[in-house]
Amino acid sequence: MKIDVSHVPQRLLQDPQGLLQDKVALITGAAAGIGEAIAYLFAEQGAHVFVLDLNESRAAAVANTIGANGGSGFSFHTDTRDPETVRPAVQDALNRYGHIDALVNNAGIYSRKSFLEMTEEDWDSVHETNLICTSSAETGLHRRGRGVWSRSEISKEPDVNERHENRGQ
Repeated sequence: MKIDVSHVPQRLLQDPQGLLQDKVALITGAAAGIGEAIAYLFAEQGAHVFVLDLNESRAAAVANTIGANGGSGFSFHTDTRDPETVRPAVQDALNRYGHIDALVNNAGIYSRKSFLEMTEEDWDSVHETNLICTSSAETGLHRRGRGVWSRSEISKEPDVNERHENRGQ
């Protein structure tokens, strides 16, 4: 499978040491955009990719594309605010492979308010969306002494911003 990543420095795309080969990765927000690109890139490098997203049909399409191109992809309808929706993906990864090597917390939101203007409800919403998923995957990650990558980025496009964390928070 090939995706256009010509704008990314080549040193970031190469996996000369097989760092992702046969690794188990859960990627949230992986049905579109940056999360989808991460899923394809991980699969291209040999990882077993678990595509987690609110959009069930798009998550399935990404996992199917990975599989159709010789990779290992599994889709799960998840809401990162609700650990009960994330646990089946974690359990499936553990049942299939016995461990989880990486969790990419790509799904996220941010309040369109400054930190000082945020209400407690705003803060809770950001926290629940951006971080709750981590606690669901901890058991599998700790089995291998692995960590979590939380990607934070703000798009210049307003409709995309609601799915990304705020760098200032």
